[in-house]
Amino acid sequence: MIPIFVGGSPRSGTTLLGSMLGAHDGVVCLPEAPFIGSLALALPLGGVDRRAAEQVHRAIRADFKFAFWMLSAEDLDACAEVTGACYRELIEAYVARFARRNGRADATRWVDHSPTNLMYGVRLSSQFPEAKFIHMVRDGRAVCASWMPLNWGPNTIIPAARTWALQVGYGLTAEAALAPANIRRINYESLVSAPETTLRTVCEWLGLSYQPAMVTGSGFTVPAYTRTQHGLIGAPADPKRIDGWLTKLTAREIELFEYVTGDLLIYLGYELKAPGYCRAEPSKLEKLRMELTERIRQVTHLTSRPTRLKRFLMEVERGQKTQDVRQLAVKKHDGNEAREW
Repeated sequence: MIPIFVGGSPRSGTTLLGSMLGAHDGVVCLPEAPFIGSLALALPLGGVDRRAAEQVHRAIRADFKFAFWMLSAEDLDACAEVTGACYRELIEAYVARFARRNGRADATRWVDHSPTNLMYGVRLSSQFPEAKFIHMVRDGRAVCASWMPLNWGPNTIIPAARTWALQVGYGLTAEAALAPANIRRINYESLVSAPETTLRTVCEWLGLSYQPAMVTGSGFTVPAYTRTQHGLIGAPADPKRIDGWLTKLTAREIELFEYVTGDLLIYLGYELKAPGYCRAEPSKLEKLRMELTERIRQVTHLTSRPTRLKRFLMEVERGQKTQDVRQLAVKKHDGNEAREW
């Protein structure tokens, strides 16, 4: 299968595009898998180091986001047998198992929509030479308005603006470093306001036939752990979200964002909103208040995440046990009784 790596700043539509592509019957959309990029140099291209491969397996399974794949013990055992192989074969073993468990055994493409993908574009392209990369770009003020209410990431405007600029910088650098045929920029605003036109262009570039179901964005089931922050996935794209930040951010937050990011918005084709004389440097009191807010939110997130993750893993374990019971029942009953499950 050919990989499609969607990346960009978090809250820029990476999951939205992943779910749209995943609605194509020849594509399987993975849960976010940032470990695929970060581990991409862990094995030599020749794939001859068995011990290193075993370490990669352990690293993948230790990553808390891998739990969202919800693979069975049988799947994991089969994947563990892939040692002494190249990194690509090791990853594809997991992808194939995920695709099969989700009814996409015949998929020819797989999508990872981790925002961090473009941080690792060169190493990923070395392991997956035919991979396609998509840089999702969204108005940074809209990104910050979406970020700040969440229980993770930057929760005040200056750290949010800096984080957005950093992530966009990775994407722009990847655009310059990778072959033009292998990377493409997609604007969130175009995807939401003209989804069919944008998806047709993307499909043509990917070598896929456009399918109307893609507009629904129903090609990815959001894990329960992150469902609250991806509540709009699976619903038609709403153009009203494009300018929602105008009412969510205060005038001062808009001023501070544009002060911190300079002309980056202009480079990307967006218009500044605050008058030039208003984009004043933040005061010491503003900086102190934001720093305090950030620290409180970080502590809250770090203390609550283990509990939320444990609850999710317990749900996964119960679901797998139920699945095992159902599979056993199917083996013991005839076809008519099995269909009742």
